[in-house]
Amino acid sequence: NSVRMSNVDLTQDELADLQQLHSIELLHLEGIHATGETLTYLGSRDKLRIVWLDGEKPLPSGDGEGLLALREATQLERLTLENVTLPPTGLAFLNNCPHLKRLELIGISVGDNALSAIKNCFQLERLSLPGARLTSRGLDELTDLPRLTHLDLSDAHIAAGGYEAIGRLPPFESLLLACAHAA
Repeated sequence: NSVRMSNVDLTQDELADLQQLHSIELLHLEGIHATGETLTYLGSRDKLRIVWLDGEKPLPSGDGEGLLALREATQLERLTLENVTLPPTGLAFLNNCPHLKRLELIGISVGDNALSAIKNCFQLERLSLPGARLTSRGLDELTDLPRLTHLDLSDAHIAAGGYEAIGRLPPFESLLLACAHAA
């Protein structure tokens, strides 16, 4: 079962209606102002496997709101965050996503700290970080991901030693460095 919603602000009643759908496996929210309540709802879906949040408005943070609510989505296999603002805690919620196989952070400013949070996603096969700002320290975190076969660092800013760190990683089926910049 899947739900896709575009360019709406969910009311309390609509959120209550969504909560009746217990078997959602895919949820795509596009251009939606995602409140803490909305994201808490997302995290409470025990069968949720794929989440795609695409919006121009910041996600709330603090007191269990925001993306931290996704830490309860323990069956999550794919997470795409596009054009959202990460909370101050960043991607710490990923520590509770043991089945995550694909992570895409598009239009989001991420750096080495994001890779520190990702290093515990041992099932991760595909990682997309276009525009990231990375150093060799952050890229070395990827050595702990034995199943990583696809890495997208297009338009990334890679500091001195970063390309050497990429060379130390296990072989990839796909490594995308289009328009990557040496910083």
